[in-house]
Amino acid sequence: MRAIIIDDESNSRELLSALAEKYTPEIEIVGRFDNGADALKEIDQLKPDILFLDIEMPNMNGFDFLEKCPYTDFYLIFTTAYNEYAIKAIKNHAFDYLLKPIKRTEFIHTIERLQKEKHNNQKSKIDELLNHLKVDEDRKKIVLATQEGMHFLEYDEIMYVKGEGAYSHYYCADGSKYFISKTLKDAESKLTDKRFKRVHASYIMNFDFVKKYQRGEGGFFVLKDGTSIPVSRSKKQDLLGLMEKWQ
Repeated sequence: MRAIIIDDESNSRELLSALAEKYTPEIEIVGRFDNGADALKEIDQLKPDILFLDIEMPNMNGFDFLEKCPYTDFYLIFTTAYNEYAIKAIKNHAFDYLLKPIKRTEFIHTIERLQKEKHNNQKSKIDELLNHLKVDEDRKKIVLATQEGMHFLEYDEIMYVKGEGAYSHYYCADGSKYFISKTLKDAESKLTDKRFKRVHASYIMNFDFVKKYQRGEGGFFVLKDGTSIPVSRSKKQDLLGLMEKWQ
């Protein structure tokens, strides 16, 4: 069986390769990648039977890779440091996983189970998982993948999102906040409900939490918890026009 590894941690790639070589000689590692973008360029040619896929990686996480992947005829094994809640979500969709730090006995057991089960329709299972993880428009929910795990947030919980380069901070009404390796543009594409507006180059805000607008060059919004959100001059007139419609 041919296998590829996609993991941004070099020690994980090396460990998986060493385990496969020593304990499962029937598995040939035909590709090792530290990012999903490079793997996408070659996966059609490599045509792996098994994919060892890290979930949390910079720029393109494991779920993003699966959404873009043109070839899905492989048995998917997540390599993850996620908590029990996230792992339960993965297992519910019939995928296997190796919890980091990866142990020899768990690796061998996973491969033995793979060989016994020999799932046939992997594409349908990947599609099912991706559909489960996407924003659920009916329930107004978004899924955030952080280093700690997967978090399922209702739109009603999110007060604002602050972008910092390639990263974003989600701030919630209960005081919790979530740091993810996604740009603010990604947040804007997911928070499609009309209550969310891009008010600044670095901020998306939920208008349900606005207490008042303070005038100024661009001005700023004050939220119910006292947080001040700046408004860019380029967006000021559009936002003021929007608020006039609400009067």
